[in-house]
Amino acid sequence: MQGRLNETAQDIDQQYGLRRKVRAVVEDVKRLAPIWARRTKEFGATTQGKAAFTFLFVGLLLSGTLFKLLNLIWLGWWVSVPLSLFLADQQRRKQRDEAQQRASWVNNGSGSGKRGSSSWDRTGPVVDAEWVSLDDDGRPRK
Repeated sequence: MQGRLNETAQDIDQQYGLRRKVRAVVEDVKRLAPIWARRTKEFGATTQGKAAFTFLFVGLLLSGTLFKLLNLIWLGWWVSVPLSLFLADQQRRKQRDEAQQRASWVNNGSGSGKRGSSSWDRTGPVVDAEWVSLDDDGRPRK
């Protein structure tokens, strides 16, 4: 079912070129956003701009559209919290699975199928070390 759905989506995309068009629009918006922001700021500094923005705000407030926009922002914030937790959990599981695969690969003797042929255990390599105690002046103790 999902394969068929993917095929249909690809056919529609190839027929109408939706991805290409959306990508072009997003690039145009990114390119023109600083220009629009500068022009809006310049317009807002004029008397006519201040009046227009005031009437726009009052119109949004009285029509209820402002509250709908604020509710959408609020909803987006609340949805983003569990969504980000879910995505973080998926990423953590993926990393854990990859680490387990690497550990099993190393424990199997680099894939040769021999158990215990490697000097690695579950915590890492075994390192033999010797040390000498030093006096306060840096000379070895006798």
